[in-house]
Amino acid sequence: MDDTVFLLGMKKLMDAYPDYDCKPEAVEVYREFLQPLSNLDFERAVKTHISKCKWFPKVSELLDVIRAQRPTAIDAWNFLLKAAETGVKPEMDGPTAAALEAAGGWHYFSFTPYEQLHYIFKKFQEAYDRGLDRQEIGQAAIEHQPKGLLEG
Repeated sequence: MDDTVFLLGMKKLMDAYPDYDCKPEAVEVYREFLQPLSNLDFERAVKTHISKCKWFPKVSELLDVIRAQRPTAIDAWNFLLKAAETGVKPEMDGPTAAALEAAGGWHYFSFTPYEQLHYIFKKFQEAYDRGLDRQEIGQAAIEHQPKGLLEG
């Protein structure tokens, strides 16, 4: 996310919750955990939180807003079913592509009779959820961090 978008979002939060004293150290913690978000995701999280909550958000609450807006495994599955009807392999996000591969790949999926697809849905769902977990904020940074997790 762009630094200007982050600072604008934090200003908007501080303006919306004037009773909360957000110290510069806290802003840096927010920056660390929210930096991997896209500009659009961060803006949506800020606006959604302000419109629904009466207290200044914790980092986890902003991330929960993002999680709630992401498609589920069932959404991705239905998207693939619709594409299979046309016979054209669709563009997919990372979790959908990984889950489809874990379930046998596009060729297998598109040529399996509809009545039998429910047998591979559980495998698809587990792989999809793992893919979303890998995308989770900070996960890549945590897994590849050369220093200790809490060191600056």
